[in-house]
Amino acid sequence: MTRKKVSPGTQKAFLPILDAFLEKHLSLFFSLSILLTAILGFYLFELRISEGGDDSFYIEGAKKFLNKEEWPGWHGPFYPIFLSWIMAIVGFKLFALKFTSYLFLLGSQVFFYHTFRKRIPSTVLVISLLLMSVCAELLYFGSQTYTEAMYLFLQSALFYMVIRHYLETEDHFKLIIKKWWIVVLVGGILFLMSITRNIGIVALGVILFYLLIEKKFYLAGYTLAGFLLFRLPFSLYKKIAWDISSANMGRQLREILLKNTYNRSLGTENFSGMVDRFIDNSEIYLSRLLMVASGLRPPDYSGTSAF
Repeated sequence: MTRKKVSPGTQKAFLPILDAFLEKHLSLFFSLSILLTAILGFYLFELRISEGGDDSFYIEGAKKFLNKEEWPGWHGPFYPIFLSWIMAIVGFKLFALKFTSYLFLLGSQVFFYHTFRKRIPSTVLVISLLLMSVCAELLYFGSQTYTEAMYLFLQSALFYMVIRHYLETEDHFKLIIKKWWIVVLVGGILFLMSITRNIGIVALGVILFYLLIEKKFYLAGYTLAGFLLFRLPFSLYKKIAWDISSANMGRQLREILLKNTYNRSLGTENFSGMVDRFIDNSEIYLSRLLMVASGLRPPDYSGTSAF
């Protein structure tokens, strides 16, 4: 019995056919991904303080901030401040504090979908959504009082606003004048990212750099103004209410440049050190952590590959 040969044209047509099928049922796959995230996140939900220590620090910082005992200045103040708002409403309920991370994780997936729908092939989008839905490494943060889930949510919201409004709007003067609230919202998200994690300040620099090289000078200026609209009152509040005047971007950048945040005596990185850090981190995150998160390596895999 002879095997029927498949013509090259038929082989090439498979991906477009698959993409068309997924595009037609994209809403269904999105709903499936959200349902999977919700169910698996529920079953992996841990109603206890982890052994890491950072999560208990955030809770303790929230409690001290609520009682006006101490400013939560370690790493980033916004997450403990946010937790203090939850405490003010429902009291010290560990489930309520952790449940916010669960909601942030779901929210980030919603933004991810709406950001890249019709901008990337549906096949890539569906595979990405399903991987996010079943990734234990990601779902873990849905029940932890860590900053990861909140930061992922803010980052996803930023991508949505920038890609769907900044990049898809040709008339940026009309955006600034008639939809000024979008620019203010982008500035607000950038501000929240900068006070959630120190590295978040870099997002402002990246967006401004992009707008400048695209010669969108007015939009860059208004975006910076939108950021300062929130940053300056925040700094003033810290000065008046807490007598803290070090809430500046320069301090955050110095924190990022430290060789070891926990041992400042080691000093800061030079240019070659930053290049080495970039290469080493890329190797760790791309060849190990991304592979583990994608399920292509076992959870205890510790190797790396420069390739």
